[in-house]
Amino acid sequence: MNADGSPAAGRFFAALAELRRATRSVSYTTLTRRAEAQRLQSPITNQRLSDWFGAKAVPADPAIVRFLVEYLQPRASDGYRPRELSTWLELHREAQRERQAHRDKTDLDPVPPALGRAIAECNAIALEVHKAIESPEHGTALPALPAYVRRPHDALLGEVVGAAARGQSRIVTLVGGSSTGKTRAGWEAVQALPAGWLLWHPISPSRPDALKAALDDVAPRTVIWLNDAQHYLITAGPSVGERIAAAIREALTDDSRRPILVVATMWPEFWAKLTAPPSPGHPDPHSQARELLAGTDLPVPDRFTTTDLSRLRQSEDLDPRLRQAAAFAQKGRVTQYLAGVPGLIQRYQIAPPAARALMDAAIDLRRFGHGPMIPRSLLEHAAPGYLDDDEWQLTPEDWFEQASAFTAAPCHGVPGPLVPFRPRSDDEPRSPAYKLADYVEQAGRRDRAAVFPPETFWQAASSLTDPDVLRRFGSQAEARMRYGRAVQLYWRAVDLGSTSASGPLGWRLECAGDRDEATALYQRAAESGDSMALRSLARMADERGDHAGADDLYRRAADSGDVVALWHLAWRREEAGDLGTAVSLYRRAADKGHLMALRDLAVIRKRANDQRGVEALFREAAERGDTNAFAVLAEMRERAGDEEGALAIAVHALRLGDSSAIRGLTRTRERAGDQGGAERVARRALADGDSSALQALAELREEGGRMADAERFFQEAAETGDTGALRGSTRLRELAGDHDGAARFARRALAGGDSAALRDLAELREEADDPAGAVKFYREAAEAGDLTALAALARLSEQAGERDRAYALALEAANRGDTMAMSVLAEMRQDRDGIATAKAVARFGLTDDGMPAASADLRNRS
Repeated sequence: MNADGSPAAGRFFAALAELRRATRSVSYTTLTRRAEAQRLQSPITNQRLSDWFGAKAVPADPAIVRFLVEYLQPRASDGYRPRELSTWLELHREAQRERQAHRDKTDLDPVPPALGRAIAECNAIALEVHKAIESPEHGTALPALPAYVRRPHDALLGEVVGAAARGQSRIVTLVGGSSTGKTRAGWEAVQALPAGWLLWHPISPSRPDALKAALDDVAPRTVIWLNDAQHYLITAGPSVGERIAAAIREALTDDSRRPILVVATMWPEFWAKLTAPPSPGHPDPHSQARELLAGTDLPVPDRFTTTDLSRLRQSEDLDPRLRQAAAFAQKGRVTQYLAGVPGLIQRYQIAPPAARALMDAAIDLRRFGHGPMIPRSLLEHAAPGYLDDDEWQLTPEDWFEQASAFTAAPCHGVPGPLVPFRPRSDDEPRSPAYKLADYVEQAGRRDRAAVFPPETFWQAASSLTDPDVLRRFGSQAEARMRYGRAVQLYWRAVDLGSTSASGPLGWRLECAGDRDEATALYQRAAESGDSMALRSLARMADERGDHAGADDLYRRAADSGDVVALWHLAWRREEAGDLGTAVSLYRRAADKGHLMALRDLAVIRKRANDQRGVEALFREAAERGDTNAFAVLAEMRERAGDEEGALAIAVHALRLGDSSAIRGLTRTRERAGDQGGAERVARRALADGDSSALQALAELREEGGRMADAERFFQEAAETGDTGALRGSTRLRELAGDHDGAARFARRALAGGDSAALRDLAELREEADDPAGAVKFYREAAEAGDLTALAALARLSEQAGERDRAYALALEAANRGDTMAMSVLAEMRQDRDGIATAKAVARFGLTDDGMPAASADLRNRS
């Protein structure tokens, strides 16, 4: 059945499908590039091509049909019978006419009210723009928001909004820390949209539920307002966020709903989590979100530049709050000052013990995975453990009321650091709940990163009834080597019906040596339809030598729709030498979305010396979203002598957000002796805003001993803000004996948020037998949150015989969610008296206070 359910659309789609079958050698990438060169009024993307050829949508513009026919028909394989252009256009007109008739018929049914409100009727504060502080002289006489001060990112944001106003669907993600002005920038930008545009802010009954339930009803000329977009994309059940991301992607490519503008905001740490590619062989929990967000980020600086401040101070009729912020904000943090941040942080720092305990408990609940609305009962149960014995004895009976009154009191006219949640509608939860101020949460995440919560926190967590949140809390405990706490939470999640907790619970039981209990758990989960449990059972069967049983279990999982199990079956047949079956299974896995299967097929074709087949498979992988495949395609074109084609592929990949192809091409030409060609490729990338190829070129010149060239390229890349290039400059200066210059470059990188240059410098000092210098720079990097540097400090302390200090540093790293330091320490102690302890830590983890746990800690389900 075609997308419209109409005969005319069916004939059009059948003709398109026939044309596509005859032109498989022409990739979607080639089509989009050719369309871009012809400057079609309606842009063509890989997703739209997939929708048209997949019978999901009829192209809105006949010019698109003309382009596809005129480009593809001459390239069709033998046996294809071309149609006249007039025939194609008539098929398209009939499909369009029938689709419109279908819509008109549908329009006779009751029309649901449009989602959203006219932008002019919206309220910035309701859209979660932070209300500004009050002026001591003017009190409440001033408007809620001061006049807006434009900065360089506003011009870029305006270009995106302008494209939407011209009829193109767009998404922009404003990325910055709390209270940097992200939401206000988005609000000001949408004011430029023409009359008739609506703004929809999905928040009730919960943000993900609201967006998921009504996204299909979004009409053209609608702004979808996703403030704190992580709440929509990082969900307690990971599949929910992925479905939402996929639905937004579809909405943005749906010609029938064009234009739509998605305005999202996000903290940098959540951006990094959602866009980071998975490690090879590991799950990819955010693939849809990563594709949705790729190339949409617009950084919002956390401070005003000197120029910004000068222009602000020179303005006439300046809002008194802006004048106050310009005069007193620290280091140009004007937006934070306006949002009352200094007062919020001061309130947190000077809070009485019970109020501070309440806020610390809220911070820990948020950083371990609870949603923004925290039930009073949870806070009331968790907070007492944050007080010492004397403080608790001095706490009055109504301690919660007094403490929450302190945290909720406004600061200079803005809400306090922890405030009661007031529902906006009857759809929102009515049970007492509290919300933590964004900036206090962000600061608390940083300041409490090395603190493991007390026992009352975990007792409160065990009372949760949402299995997905329980699983998330268990995962956080496991990441900190508190395997006993993790197992308790996983068990409760499983008892409440979670299938996603069965896998990590079973693995922890296996590690503890309780394989029988793990097997029973996997079997129960498999009986409930959990294919991941079947895969775990298959792995265990393999480990005990029952390979036929493993095959059967993988087959059962694959038959239930588990594409990973299908891939495992293919790999096992390949290992057994049954290439025919392996190829068939890999192809099935690829058709179900397993991109690695395409690479495996390419490897098989390469062994058969089928170069064209290899290239076709990598093109297919690239078209399906594997941007890393572009690097292979570019290299293949380069080896075939098609230098222009190789560069075109690399530049296209770069514009899709993947720079590996352009870096690879730079290295290939440099190593082939074409130094001029390598530099031209690197500078082409630089013109597109990417300096990584220039950095790669600098590294190769360094390897070749051309230090002057290397330093020049590193510095040129660094001028674009590339902190990775500063690492190269740090290394060159240190090796040249310019220790002060090396330190300056490393600290410049640190100021840009990258501590790796300091860590590199510490390693160089260590290699030069300067342990004091190494410790100095490792410590500086560790204080900036570099966990690799923290592990290095633990190692150096152990080598120096400072065993207690080494353990304290390793424990700090574990409390921050990194187990590397503890693993390194365990390995170092295996040749002395710590063998049993090291094995116990690996199997059973740590107690709450950081001591090695015992097996009994993992057997306690309550």
